Amino acid sequence: MNRLVITLLAFLVSTPAWAVENGSSYQTTAPTDTQAPNWTTGWGGGGITGWNYVGQVNGASGVYLGNGWVLTAAHVGMGNFILSGNTYEAVAGSSHSISNSNGTVDVVLFQINTTALGSNAILSLPALVLNSSAPIAFAYGVTGSSVVIIGYGGGEGESWGLNTVTQINELITPEDYSYVSNDFLTLTGAITYDNPRGNGSETITNNAQVVTGDSGGGDFIYNASTGQWNLAGINEITGTDNSGQALSGFVQLDTYASQINAIVDAPIAPTDTPAMPLPGLIVMAGSLFFAAAGSWRRKAIVNPT
Repeated sequence: MNRLVITLLAFLVSTPAWAVENGSSYQTTAPTDTQAPNWTTGWGGGGITGWNYVGQVNGASGVYLGNGWVLTAAHVGMGNFILSGNTYEAVAGSSHSISNSNGTVDVVLFQINTTALGSNAILSLPALVLNSSAPIAFAYGVTGSSVVIIGYGGGEGESWGLNTVTQINELITPEDYSYVSNDFLTLTGAITYDNPRGNGSETITNNAQVVTGDSGGGDFIYNASTGQWNLAGINEITGTDNSGQALSGFVQLDTYASQINAIVDAPIAPTDTPAMPLPGLIVMAGSLFFAAAGSWRRKAIVNPT
């Protein structure tokens, strides 16, 4: 596992965030099976897909996990959750961070009040399934995992893109913060891997790129063996590598699935007293620098989304 050291500059903003960019445009209607194979399969029926789970938190993005819980990037923070035009207030004292031997991860879970609005669609959403194994990274002779990336903001509304995973198990360490996250990455544009035996090469092309305001959005990978879509990642960073090629980074949830599931599956406390909204919209941004190359042997400048 490579260790990537990142420099962050945090600041307050009140401008709209951006959404997932696909090439030079935004795809703001839900994916179809033609665009993302099997997209309407394995969600629990009723026309529900991952599109229905991604909403807004603090001007950025978040994912409804089920059972009254929302997951977002820790640098976005706990706050009221907007989904399908409804605002669900965060429950005071319900925030949970995730940690392991590397430190505190750049994700946070919190409970929302799903009863204040009475009967509504969020209560009928089945719980999401988290990836229990790592995505597959593209290489010569290896078909990488296809990931549907969904984010919110920027006046474009909810938008999405489809990429192939190009790197897994990258340890992301914000230099000025305590977050330490195991990430998978996607490079945008053409990516070519040569045959290590010196005979031929294989190329894929990714079109999507996460940008500011996508932090906390969801990344979904289809599990062919179970016929289900799993939540594989949470949008975390965006930037470029040393060749100028755009990259996106996602907290790799298989690493933390057992901790997250233990929280989400626990009995829900009464939600009679909603949390006060967080002051301001806190969005992490700035220049980030990959300081260690390891086996990847790249340097990059990246920003939290």
